[in-house]
Amino acid sequence: MTPDQTLIICRFLVDTCALLLWGAHGFLWQGTTRSLAYRLSLRLTLLFRLAVVLLGLAAIGKLAVQAAILGNGWPDALDLSLITALITETRSGLALMVQAVLACLLLLIWHAFPKRRVATTTLLSGLFLVSLSISGHAAMNGGTLGLLHQINDSIHLLAAGAWVGALVPVLLLLRTKDQASDWHDSIAALMRFSTLGHAAVAVTLVSGIINSRLIVGQFWLDRSVPFQWLLLIKISLVGAMVAIACLNRYGFVPRMAQNRAQALRLLRTCTTIEIALAIAVIGLVATFGTMAPVSM
Repeated sequence: MTPDQTLIICRFLVDTCALLLWGAHGFLWQGTTRSLAYRLSLRLTLLFRLAVVLLGLAAIGKLAVQAAILGNGWPDALDLSLITALITETRSGLALMVQAVLACLLLLIWHAFPKRRVATTTLLSGLFLVSLSISGHAAMNGGTLGLLHQINDSIHLLAAGAWVGALVPVLLLLRTKDQASDWHDSIAALMRFSTLGHAAVAVTLVSGIINSRLIVGQFWLDRSVPFQWLLLIKISLVGAMVAIACLNRYGFVPRMAQNRAQALRLLRTCTTIEIALAIAVIGLVATFGTMAPVSM
């Protein structure tokens, strides 16, 4: 496997884990009761622990992989002088260092302070997502435009994470039985997600359109350019996710009054599909994020 291919894998792991940790913990922190958040956290502990560990490994790995890309391949991946130069002399290297530090700090605090895990994970993973805008296409412009681009990209990542990351605990809520003691808390949390989800989806779409315009330089996309072709596929998948979210909210949720079991089954199925589409979108972003946005 080449360093370039490994970089795509690291980007995918970093983006997936950061979005999950931010969105899921943010929803548990602000979208549910404390007792319900505790029970959901217990059920998701293994997944969250895996995400925190993978985030740390992938964030550190990106530094080594970037050194290999800039150097002469894998032999330079652990060249400390090259890694130091990457961090001190390039903006992308500094951004990678910040991300590695935040990921390690998250790993440490997540295990050291379990009682404050939900709040601290939300805050640190949110900072991690913001740090992703320091480099890459979001930093391609300078001056005021460059700053605005980075702010918009940060908003885009936070809104997308609030949407797709929260889908994981939401899927668990949809499996709550009518007879369960926390049934009413679960329904209230689902309704809260539905309300907040509207805002998250809207902000994700608007900021995404602005990002595309700033990166490509136009609103229409050229399918002959690999970056823009993959971006078009991403937009199509996001459109499918929005359609599923609307179907859930306005098609299946009202059915709960007539046939709750059937409505919940349909909601679970569509939410699972929505999560799968989100993973595919993240994979596309990890891939075309390493490409030139326009033909040279």
